[in-house]
This record gives sequence, C-alpha cells and structure tokens, in this order.
Amino acid sequence: MQVTPLAADSLGVRSMATLVEIGGVRVLVDPGVTLADSRFGMPPTTEEKQAQEAAVNRIVGALCQVDAVVVTHYHDDHMNLLPYVLSTTAVYLKTPATAKERRFAQDLFPRLQRTGRSFATVDGTTVNLRNASLTFSKPLPHGKT
Repeated sequence: MQVTPLAADSLGVRSMATLVEIGGVRVLVDPGVTLADSRFGMPPTTEEKQAQEAAVNRIVGALCQVDAVVVTHYHDDHMNLLPYVLSTTAVYLKTPATAKERRFAQDLFPRLQRTGRSFATVDGTTVNLRNASLTFSKPLPHGKT
C-alpha cells in the first residue's frame, strides 16, 4: 500500500487530501483544500496562496487518475474539489451526521444525481474494487456543527 498526502495543514493549506494506492486501485480521500480567511488576524500570505494553488493542481491531477473518491465529511476542505471527479469514478460518501452536514448534502446529492455519476453512502460497509477492499467506519463528525 502506498499513501501520499496531496494537501494538509503541514503543507500550508487546510486539507487532508490523501491518495491511497493498493492492489492496483487508486483512491483519493477527501478531495478538498481551503485557506483560512484569517489566521492570527492576518489574511492569507502569498506563500499560502501558492501552496493552495499547488495543492489544487495535485488533487485535480490525481482526480483524473483514480478509481474512487471517498468523502469522510462535509467540510469544504474535504470536498470542495468534488466537481472535478470524472463521471466514471465511483464516489463514496459518509452519511451526513450533523445538521450542517445535512444542509451541504441537500445541495450535493442532487448535483451528483444529475451528473449520472455513481455514488453511494457507505457507513459501516465494505466495498470491493478489483484487488482491494475498502472498509468504512460509521460517521465521525468533528468541528462546529
């Protein structure tokens, strides 16, 4: 198994975008990236904006090559690049666990349905993709609700 962080707080942006490759299957977990509007009372720096642009490029590039995408929860830094997922890529979503997540899902789910894209909520299940099995936990929300 190979795990490649594509974007993360330690890489200068808010994100946890991770590419996982196992058994010839490529899965991108949490295709999103953002910057804080303000950190320590200051707007994003030039370096942070450049880090965001580089992260977006890495994530969108990976989205063109993956077999599946997993969204662990509905914060922008985990899913705002989801529109770049190819129509042939499977999308696995956790069930919205908070009122705020349900509001996001009310917009997201119909948009995904209109694309004809394959997507499913997968809490507590296992999905087999060729030579790999993906086992999903129940929703584990964090942050403000």
